[in-house]
Amino acid sequence: MNNEILIKYEFGKYVLYKYYGDSAKPIIPEKVEVIDERAFENCGCITSIHIPPKVEEIRYKAFSGCANLKSVVMEGARIIGDNAFEGCISLTNVQIPELTSKIKAEAFSGCRSLKSIIFPERIDEIEGYAFYQCEN
Repeated sequence: MNNEILIKYEFGKYVLYKYYGDSAKPIIPEKVEVIDERAFENCGCITSIHIPPKVEEIRYKAFSGCANLKSVVMEGARIIGDNAFEGCISLTNVQIPELTSKIKAEAFSGCRSLKSIIFPERIDEIEGYAFYQCEN
């Protein structure tokens, strides 16, 4: 299995810029603080992902179109960006960490198989259509 990840140090933060691997369960390094736009977009090989505690933000379409992604466990992610998990049609379970303050527009739209989502006790903002077309 190949777990090639490009990380850049930008503006004082470690940013996971792009995933080039083919692992079903890629390992995000503990030092990562931001998952950049489209970093894992359309990675059909991914079935589960663990977001480490230092991650502050998951940006626009970071995991969009990951059709085989079934499970997401987040220890980190203060902000879940626009369309971050849009179109992850196999996603069934999501655990959102206590520190999450914002779920942006269409973050989980089109996640038709989503059956279980665990929210923190307090969330400041859930933007429009965050769970659009989540039929279950």
